[in-house]
Amino acid sequence: MSQFGDFISEHSIQPEAIVAQSSVMEKVDDEVRALRNKRAEARRAKKSYEEFEAPKPEALGRGVSKRIVVAAVDGRPLTRVNRKKLVRAVNAILSHEKKDPIDISLFSDIPKKAKKD
Repeated sequence: MSQFGDFISEHSIQPEAIVAQSSVMEKVDDEVRALRNKRAEARRAKKSYEEFEAPKPEALGRGVSKRIVVAAVDGRPLTRVNRKKLVRAVNAILSHEKKDPIDISLFSDIPKKAKKD
């Protein structure tokens, strides 16, 4: 078991709760869609994102699956984006319980997923 697995079992966080929280947080709504459109306009006009007031949206469009959570618990390789989504979901659950948030260092024992050639 990985540090992440030890952490969620210590805090009695269920993998299903992480999946549900992640899907809620990563859902693309009208606000995120508008930001993506502004960023696309900025690229077409070859201008900076600051000129178009288009910060990077937080939601990435798809939450983590239970397979990803199980892989994190088992210590199998994860992509950077999946680690980020897991941290965001667990922090949301912890903040709801009024506990301190975690950081990405919780995944230090999990290897990074190799890029395909």
